[in-house]
Amino acid sequence: MNFCCRILSVGLVTLVVLCSPAKGTVAEGTFPSFPNALRVVNTAAPETTGPEFAEKGGLALLLANSSSGGLSCHLACDGNLTSALSVINGMLEAIGNSKQFTYKIKSWERFGTEMIYCESDVRMQVKPYKVYLKTWAPEAGIEILYAEGERDGLALIKPSGFPYLNVKLDPGSSRMREDQHHTILESGFGYFGGIIRRSLDAHQNDFERYVTLEDGSPWQGKACYLLTIDHPAYAWISYTVKPGETILSIARRNGLPEHSIMERNPSLDDYSDVKPGEVIRIPNAYASKTVLYIDKQTLIPIKKLIYDDRGLYERYEFHYLNAAPGLGSNTFNPENPEYGF
Repeated sequence: MNFCCRILSVGLVTLVVLCSPAKGTVAEGTFPSFPNALRVVNTAAPETTGPEFAEKGGLALLLANSSSGGLSCHLACDGNLTSALSVINGMLEAIGNSKQFTYKIKSWERFGTEMIYCESDVRMQVKPYKVYLKTWAPEAGIEILYAEGERDGLALIKPSGFPYLNVKLDPGSSRMREDQHHTILESGFGYFGGIIRRSLDAHQNDFERYVTLEDGSPWQGKACYLLTIDHPAYAWISYTVKPGETILSIARRNGLPEHSIMERNPSLDDYSDVKPGEVIRIPNAYASKTVLYIDKQTLIPIKKLIYDDRGLYERYEFHYLNAAPGLGSNTFNPENPEYGF
């Protein structure tokens, strides 16, 4: 079946029109019909807020509406998936629309030649940014609470052993980053979404050459898109440090993995240990290949595999993910009786 998807704006109303020469017109609401329209959907209508499937003649339309007026359109016809770009845009929009998350994260991060396994339960709020975390591996029982604008920007830590006293630490300190690629400030999906958006921008003229979309096998019992982003030009290049720059600022501005930069420059002792004019090695992209399992219902990436020139660099799995948990204010209160602070 041949079809097209037209996204039209009429004032503040967005219309999605699915057209096929083999079908007649089906219109919803009081909007004009189109000669070959399968479905005309008013995305401002209450019944189309949030992810929703609408089916007609074996063709499915997934709507992901947002308060900002953004819209993602994902089509499936006879089991064949449409453009990877629409799925990525839908994923980025789903991430941007989510306000809270709860999940268990299982991660494998490479240090040297060893993959370090970590497991934690996470409760987080996107804005203002707040996160509670309890570890299960490699050390069980550590609790961490961070809330933007509180405790002078420090994280509250309850250790799992002696001296059993709460401490406050800078989230970016070496103690909190030990055996961690990222800080607690990168929890959730916003940081990762920014990296994917940067990759989109870099390949906007030849996107289809580097991105493939498949109907992936179910994972955790959930139907998933399997999305692969290749970066064949991935390489390590020389970079001259500018005044005021640190490893962290260079990495964040360019969407690069700061831990990997530290590891590939053994003369550096910490993320601030660079001087203007110093030449270091940095990658020209975050990854040589990224593999995502994207939940078809929520459009959230629930499994991520990140590769560089040495192989698997990071693996993240999100279990029991809830993107609308309805967390109350007590969730981020150290006096919460569920916590051990």
